[in-house]
Amino acid sequence: MESAVCNRIKQFLKDNRYTVRTLASMLNVNEGTLANKLNGTRGIDVETVCAILEQFPQLSADWLLLGRGSMVRQYEMGTHILQVNDEGDNIQKYQVSGNGDCRQCFDMLKEKDRQIAELIDIIKRK
Repeated sequence: MESAVCNRIKQFLKDNRYTVRTLASMLNVNEGTLANKLNGTRGIDVETVCAILEQFPQLSADWLLLGRGSMVRQYEMGTHILQVNDEGDNIQKYQVSGNGDCRQCFDMLKEKDRQIAELIDIIKRK
């Protein structure tokens, strides 16, 4: 199983045009140590796998660890709705469905949009 995980990590790196050197730099680990883990000389440890998953949130843990599903996490995006406000400014709204990570991101963006709108109102009043 360990070699299968290493092979999937190497496949992800290859498909995304990353080198072991680049990954080592991103993870702040020694390149030789990482290369030894990926080629089987040293065992791949949970900390390294977790660090890779944290560095690449789009990478599917199910695929990496179990070989199930797609390499990249799938998010279902709803339809795009364009609305125009009274002043002619374009306001874009998106309907999003998917897992919690996507929903959390969407909620954060909505909050930022609300804050920006408040700031614009304050500026217009001055």
